[in-house]
Amino acid sequence: MELLLTDLLIKVIRKDVQAMNSNNLRIQVGRLLKDSFTYTPPIYLPLLVFFLPSLIISLLILGMTPGVVVLTSVINFLGIFPFVTGAAIFYVYQNLTNRGATIPDSMQAAGERFAQLVFLTFIVFVLLVAGFILLVIPGVYLSIRLSFVYYALMIENRSVFDSLSRSWRLTQGYWWKIFWAFLVLVAVFIPPFIVLVIFAIIDPGGADIGWSLLEFLVSPFISVYYVLLFMSLVNLVEDDNAYKN
Repeated sequence: MELLLTDLLIKVIRKDVQAMNSNNLRIQVGRLLKDSFTYTPPIYLPLLVFFLPSLIISLLILGMTPGVVVLTSVINFLGIFPFVTGAAIFYVYQNLTNRGATIPDSMQAAGERFAQLVFLTFIVFVLLVAGFILLVIPGVYLSIRLSFVYYALMIENRSVFDSLSRSWRLTQGYWWKIFWAFLVLVAVFIPPFIVLVIFAIIDPGGADIGWSLLEFLVSPFISVYYVLLFMSLVNLVEDDNAYKN
């Protein structure tokens, strides 16, 4: 069974490589970074509000027993994480497109789709775990192909399975370009990460707190970057389809 799934995924990857060779349009990573630094400051503090619950939970579990940590992590992963992710995506997109959504508006939008967000999170989790069990490479490949499921759900108001299909179609032929965009984003945060590592060496007990705070503080920028990447990818795919037709 495992060999069958691996062979199937290899065929999918080969098809994606063929589609990649026919795509001449590029994701402008430099423009994405510039726009992210431009658009993040005005909505930075409101976005921190969305990610505050995750910060609180990550700090609280530091002193909990293993059993309580597992239970809290499950609640966070299948409850708070989907809700916060959906609300933040909606808020960023609405403000980037001058629709001016408020924090309550965004929470309401995520609340209305909460069951779908949770179900989508569960499906993606199962698929990624299966991918990483097969091999690391299939897991990484699937993580890119499924990167935009939440964006299709919250921005384009699609169903769960249509969001999965939408992300798969958007990323076909653009895998390496999207992967490169993710690597560039990671590179941006290498300096603060190095500082965190130094502090962890000096004070090992504060490493977890420092990592939680760093993740909290950079989350607004990452949210804006991903929404801009999704919008850029949608435009690329539409332009590429128009060019081929």
